[in-house]
Amino acid sequence: MSNEPDSSTVSLTIDTLLNERHALNTKTRYPPTAQGRWVGPFKGARRGLGTEFDDLRHYAVGDDTRHIDWKASARTNIIHTKLYREERELQTTLVIDLRDALFTGSTQLQAVRLGRLSARILWHATGSGCKTQLLIVTDAGLGLSENGSGHNAAINACSLLARIFASIQKRLNADTSGSSAASEIQGSSTTTDLLIRLNNKTNDAHPSILYLDQVAEWLLQRTNKLGYVFWLSSFDQCGLDFEDNVSLLSRSCPQIAITVDDVLVTAGLPPGKYNYHTQDAAQKPGSNHSTHQVRTLGRSTSGNLYKILQDAKVKRDHRLTQCMMTLFATTDDDNEVVTSLQHYGCLP
Repeated sequence: MSNEPDSSTVSLTIDTLLNERHALNTKTRYPPTAQGRWVGPFKGARRGLGTEFDDLRHYAVGDDTRHIDWKASARTNIIHTKLYREERELQTTLVIDLRDALFTGSTQLQAVRLGRLSARILWHATGSGCKTQLLIVTDAGLGLSENGSGHNAAINACSLLARIFASIQKRLNADTSGSSAASEIQGSSTTTDLLIRLNNKTNDAHPSILYLDQVAEWLLQRTNKLGYVFWLSSFDQCGLDFEDNVSLLSRSCPQIAITVDDVLVTAGLPPGKYNYHTQDAAQKPGSNHSTHQVRTLGRSTSGNLYKILQDAKVKRDHRLTQCMMTLFATTDDDNEVVTSLQHYGCLP
């Protein structure tokens, strides 16, 4: 039996992302009620001068006489006026975390999991008539797909996601030069012009890491174009101003946090012996020389480690809730996430 991992757990190809549209099997009986600045085929949150008939009531002073229902008025001898439902367009923005820290996982790369789930949400929103846009977060900058609707926009977004993922994975697999993420991706012919560079203002100690508070600050300048904002991340390395920036964003557009956790966080690391490799800190960068070591994890240490991981998870979830974000967690079945988003009115 081969020990090689299943390629679907460590790679994210364009074919995989396109196939996610065929995995959708969720339907909703009622259309969503829009809460933002949208114009299009969805029912708005309030009655207005739309084109879809909503209700009939007695005429009141100030009502537009053009909306009087003369047939109902003649039938009841009471003047009635028609009410229409204002139409809105549902806009969704998906913020996908593909920073280097997400290219880890015990059974599947977290970056792969987020990429596939984001594609499924993207295809569901596109198929329901929403305008969609992907914002791909890397340590080198932001990848932004074109804001649009229809299959062409979804295909272009999936292509961008697959190209950026492949570029990062290639760099991490060939990590022998010691160069930063920014310089490596900048030199890639496939992603040279795809990333938006953000200046590191608050995290000078780690200039090669892009923190999520910088992403939220960038989004604050575009609140009128966002609609619903879906954050798909493990929400590590959030930065000092993350809560403040996201709280400001939540006042302008709904924020949805979809968290991803490795199976070891939810199930814990069982007691036993573990093999791992360490690299001598005195070695030159790029050296492949490593030392093989074996460590025994006792039951008590395993329990303490599990408690620490669970406490960190609870603190993270509380932090996101304090930012006025609607919180969802990934499961083994991505359709459950889509169904939950529908149930709470975040997706049509």
